[in-house]
Amino acid sequence: MAASLSVLGVVRREARIVLELDPRFAPGYALAAALLAEVPAMLGGDVRRAEALFREGLSIDAKLTSLRVGLAKVLLRTGRLAEACEELQRVVAENQPANPADWTMKDAPEARALLERAGKAL
Repeated sequence: MAASLSVLGVVRREARIVLELDPRFAPGYALAAALLAEVPAMLGGDVRRAEALFREGLSIDAKLTSLRVGLAKVLLRTGRLAEACEELQRVVAENQPANPADWTMKDAPEARALLERAGKAL
């Protein structure tokens, strides 16, 4: 666990540096937001800040589907099912993803799975 915590600090610092060097680099927002979304609050996680970063990244590149999947997960976690499903449907329907490999192998399949689970929750 201690090793994981030291790596967390390094990754957090590196994500901050990426955004400082290029505030228009949308994948940097995906990394920074995912860290905030996935790390427990007691270790510096912040779901609201994560949502803001996912949205900021999407304002730079609306076709970077990893940002939409991350935003949808935050929306699901905060009980906004309809908004989350809209984001997930956008991922599935994207016909020109910024990263076709990620969309094909990870983002679209994950979005479909989350949509299926969300449908069962209705």
